[in-house]
Amino acid sequence: MIQSLTKAQNQVDLIRDQDWTRADMLRSSQWQLTIPAVVFQEFHRASADPSAGLQHLDQLARTIQKELFDGSGIVLLRGVPLNFSELVCRNFYLALGQRIGKPIDRYGLVYDVTDLGRSYQTSRIPISQTNAETSFHTDSSAIDCLPDVVGLMCLRPALSGGESQVVSVPAVYQRLAASDPKAISLLHQDYIRDIVTPGSAFSLENLRKNQFPIFSHQGRRGLTFRYMRYWIERGHQKAGALLDAAQTAAFDALDRTLCAEDLVLQFKLEARDILWVNNFKVAHNRTNYQDYAEPDQKRLLLRMWLEQV
Repeated sequence: MIQSLTKAQNQVDLIRDQDWTRADMLRSSQWQLTIPAVVFQEFHRASADPSAGLQHLDQLARTIQKELFDGSGIVLLRGVPLNFSELVCRNFYLALGQRIGKPIDRYGLVYDVTDLGRSYQTSRIPISQTNAETSFHTDSSAIDCLPDVVGLMCLRPALSGGESQVVSVPAVYQRLAASDPKAISLLHQDYIRDIVTPGSAFSLENLRKNQFPIFSHQGRRGLTFRYMRYWIERGHQKAGALLDAAQTAAFDALDRTLCAEDLVLQFKLEARDILWVNNFKVAHNRTNYQDYAEPDQKRLLLRMWLEQV
């Protein structure tokens, strides 16, 4: 236990300059970018002539990378023309994503995030395919699939709700380490995750292998956070290894800190907005939402998973 707590304190010292609060982000404009018109002009030229360069798109990608990996871990892009068709939006989004990192295709290069009218509690589907609140989490519950970056492009917002919430993992870590060091130590332990990611065959043996810490320190990533409470609890239930009272209390303390009002930044993605999030440095949530009845108006976001290169 003493060794674990010492390790936790050392990690706090390493991340002290990387955290932010809601007030910090409201004072800053560095994480919010408007895409220059020249980027779209260049993109249109390249669409007609593949030999044409995309220097301005390359520069935009480098700016995004810097903020994702050396800054706040969040970039909100605005300025994609509303008259862009959904196909053009997909192509532009993919071209930009491929310059930020290497796409991970476990769900396809670009994955449609929309409500399928089913429940993640009764069907083996990701919560992203429902209209339920996701709770604060990081993407991917598979031990062998670790996206560095999550991208979301909004094609159609919901009728109401569906706001995005983000929180700084370093800020959460420091606050929890100060208030409940025992919880931090427990959150460094391995936890089983249910198997829901495509390409992962379910068996009891594979389930028990699919375990890793909530907090860890991983080389170039530094402090690494991998969390979706529902899949952890369900994984332990299926494996016949229920969480004990101390572990449950640690999860409760973590959830309270993730939801701290002064840490959580909330905003709504409007049509054509693009959000990029560092999947180890920032936890994100989507509030529940009410959708349109007409299929062609239903909420639709495009998600990408990227590996840092």
